[in-house]
Amino acid sequence: MSDPRFVAYVRQHMGRYPVESIRAALLQSGASPEAADAAIREATAPLPEIDVRMGAAERAVRKADRASGLAAEAAAEARQAFDPKGFFDLAKGVLSAPRDFYRTMPPTGGMMPPLVFAGTMGALGGALQWAVTAALTGSPMAGIGGFVASSVMVPVASVVAGGFGFVVWRALGSPREFETAYRCCAYASAVAVAAGPASAIPYLGAPLALAGTAWYFYLLFAASLEVHGIEERKAKTVLAVIAALVLLGQASARWRGFQAYRARHAVARP
Repeated sequence: MSDPRFVAYVRQHMGRYPVESIRAALLQSGASPEAADAAIREATAPLPEIDVRMGAAERAVRKADRASGLAAEAAAEARQAFDPKGFFDLAKGVLSAPRDFYRTMPPTGGMMPPLVFAGTMGALGGALQWAVTAALTGSPMAGIGGFVASSVMVPVASVVAGGFGFVVWRALGSPREFETAYRCCAYASAVAVAAGPASAIPYLGAPLALAGTAWYFYLLFAASLEVHGIEERKAKTVLAVIAALVLLGQASARWRGFQAYRARHAVARP
């Protein structure tokens, strides 16, 4: 049997780095060529399905093997979420190769690592937004409210989105539990690190913020296919409708804010 640590490592880095690079890293860490090749074979193979015709003992063994593999992946994910380099590897993976990321994401493993990830993404995006606002206005205190709001609202929004996503994915036929739905939405919060500072750019802030929302829904589309097993056409149709409604609401709110801003400045003119 392959070393579960090596298998977890391969699954976490598939799609982000070439297989040969992953194999070289395993060899450098002390794995033998045979162990590295076995881990790559197991990581790239689909998890075995549980056949109802199996005997009780064989089904129990299969379930135990599957559980041990997922537990090792979850433990590695937790270490990665609390490690600065591993943290940025997670963010890079979900933003640059979302389908590969969600394909290898453990569906279970606790809510704390993704919650920490969402909170850190919100804080980092808020800090960058603060920096852009302060640089454009010349006031160090300008934008601090956005930093605080982003640090709090992104992790809170990930929980709300997880609940809503759970209902939608279940309605589409997903067998996954709330924990998995939350993990999908929390890791999609990686868009906050780009959407935060982009929204502070004059004139371009509104369209860039809307683009960030569209990007977020694309990540959820990838999760629908790779984690929840939803048929592509069905997932595309439902998420497109939800995304359109959300984008319409955001655009309307920003337009009302712009109109109020113009009205205030018109009154202030002599």
